[in-house]
Amino acid sequence: VGNRFSILPRSAILPTIRPVMTTQRRIVCLVLLAGLALGLRVWAAVGLSDGEAAILVPEQGRIAENLLAGRGFSGEFLGADGPTSQQAPFYPLLLASAYALFGVGSASAVAAVQLLQCVVGTGLALAVVWLAWSLVPTRPILGCIAGLGAAVYPAHVSMVVDLDVAVWAALLLTLLLAVVASPYFRATRRGAILAGAISGILLLVEPVLALALPVCLLVFWLHEDRLWTRAALGRVGLVAGLTVAVILPWFLRGWLVHGEPVFIKSTFGYAFWQGNNPTILDADKVPG
Repeated sequence: VGNRFSILPRSAILPTIRPVMTTQRRIVCLVLLAGLALGLRVWAAVGLSDGEAAILVPEQGRIAENLLAGRGFSGEFLGADGPTSQQAPFYPLLLASAYALFGVGSASAVAAVQLLQCVVGTGLALAVVWLAWSLVPTRPILGCIAGLGAAVYPAHVSMVVDLDVAVWAALLLTLLLAVVASPYFRATRRGAILAGAISGILLLVEPVLALALPVCLLVFWLHEDRLWTRAALGRVGLVAGLTVAVILPWFLRGWLVHGEPVFIKSTFGYAFWQGNNPTILDADKVPG
C-alpha cells in the first residue's frame, strides 16, 4: 500500500533525514582543531624563534625592567627618562611577569611568553569557530571550516613568535564579537557584563580597537526584541559602563602623571597617521 510517508509533503520528511552536527561531533571538531592549532604554533615558536625576540620590543622590555626595578611604568624617549604612556599597559606587565619568573631579558622568559601566545593563538582559532556558529547556527560545518582556516593561516601561526599584542588583541576582539552575536548571550544581563569586561580589557591591550566597539555595541543592541525599552537600553548602558570602569584607573593614572587626559597611550593617533601616509615603510615611531 506504499510508503507510510507518501502522504506527507517532502518538506516534512527532509528535516528528519538531513544530516546534523551532534554535540559529540562538535566536541571532536574543537579538539582536533585545538590540537592542530597548538601543534603548528609550538612548532613555529620552537623552529622560528632564535631566543632574541626581546629586541623586537625594546620599549616594552625597558618598561618591564623598570617595573621590576621599582621605577614604575617608565621609560626613556628622546633623551627623557620618566613615567611614560607610550605603550598600553598590558604587554609591559606581561613581560615584567615573565622577567620576574625567568630572568630579565632571558631566552627562557621570551620562550615562556611565546608558548603562552601559542595557547592564546589556539584560543583564537576556537573563538573563530564559536563566532561562525553564532552567525550561521544552521551550518555548523562552516564554523569548523573557518576555524581550520584560522588554525593553519600562516600569519596567525607566525604571530605567536613575535613579542607583540597582535594575537592577544585578535583573540579578545573575536571573543567580543562572538559574545554579542551569540544566541546564549544576546539581550541578556550576563552578556552585557561579559561584553563590557572584554571591551575594557581589549582597550588596555590595543586601544586603537576602540574603533570596533561602537559596531559591537550596535550588534548587541539590535538583538534586543524591543530596542527602546528601559531594559534594552539599560543593558547597552551596562556594556558601555563596564568598559569605562575597566579602563578608568589607567586613564586616571595617565591624567595624574602627565597633567592631561591620555586615552590609554599617548601614541593612539600614530596608527592613523602611519596607515594613511604613503611615505611610511617600516617606521615604528616618530617624535610627538
